[in-house]
Amino acid sequence: MNPTSNDHIMESYYSFIGEAHLANILEELEANKEQIEQVEVPQSLTKWLECYVANLVHKKKQQLRKSQMRKYASRAALLLIFVILTGTILTFSVEAIRIRVFNMMLSATDSYTEIRFDEAEEAPTVAVDTLIPNFFFEDKVMGNYYPAYIPEGYVLEQSNNYGTMTNYMFIDGAGRTLYFDQSSLNGGMQIDTEDALVTHPVIDGATAIMAEEDGQVILVWHNTDFAFTLIGEMTREEALKIAGSIKKE
Repeated sequence: MNPTSNDHIMESYYSFIGEAHLANILEELEANKEQIEQVEVPQSLTKWLECYVANLVHKKKQQLRKSQMRKYASRAALLLIFVILTGTILTFSVEAIRIRVFNMMLSATDSYTEIRFDEAEEAPTVAVDTLIPNFFFEDKVMGNYYPAYIPEGYVLEQSNNYGTMTNYMFIDGAGRTLYFDQSSLNGGMQIDTEDALVTHPVIDGATAIMAEEDGQVILVWHNTDFAFTLIGEMTREEALKIAGSIKKE
């Protein structure tokens, strides 16, 4: 007998047996329908099932949240590529210290917004009597900024320094993360704004850019020292409160 024909015969045979067995089960269930409907399900079993389903939903949300944060974390890492680790914030002369003032310049596309900081043409000066070396002034004026406010439940998980860029990662008990970055103004960056609600809040007198999508917030702002980036799952109000609380350590 042809092996292929034999396979078809056995497949048909098993299919017939399965259909007949299924029909018997259905008939038996129909015959005992009244008895089945009278069976009382224990409250403990109902509670267990509800808890089981809730845990499944919670795990699914956690997986989705971790996937989203990996996406935003990878984009935050790209900032290292776009930040130019050169230059200083202040320039000096014997007569005066010229404070460099920067404006945020934005270039938007369908999927992302490119950000760079251009120096303003008119900048204030502060008179000094003697020449102040760069390294001395940087020790006094430059430094790391740190948010004085962090949403309840978050703790500092790790911090990293990459020359002119410093990164802080905060995490809460549910595994949610917040990233706060400080970087040089002498560079640029790109943030994901595709399908996001983009607004331009004012922080400490300077225009910022905020992108909100699916509960995730990306906020970029600056002062006369550094550019700052905040990324994480939070409300608009929390993001602005964190940004407004940063202080030099």
